[in-house]
Amino acid sequence: MPAIKIGRLAIDEKYAHKGLGSEILMSILFNVKNIAENNVGLRFVTVEGYASAYGFYINHNFINMKKDDDKIKEKLDIIIERDPEQTFYLYLDLRVLE
Repeated sequence: MPAIKIGRLAIDEKYAHKGLGSEILMSILFNVKNIAENNVGLRFVTVEGYASAYGFYINHNFINMKKDDDKIKEKLDIIIERDPEQTFYLYLDLRVLE
């Protein structure tokens, strides 16, 4: 399936928890959806998100890859504590933005 990947998305800690990351992500998704509808056939947006940012992406309708289901359900808190920069692949179906 045609997809586009968002590279690293980060907010300086002094701006964290103020909604700026959500605003930036929503702006990116708006532009990607516009491109998908008018220029290039895209269906998915993917990210390789840090364990510490997993909840952020889930709150924005991203879904983790099935291969990570067991690891996330059982050990996410432990993973975040031990290695917050461990990455997980997540995706968003652009159809949910309709």
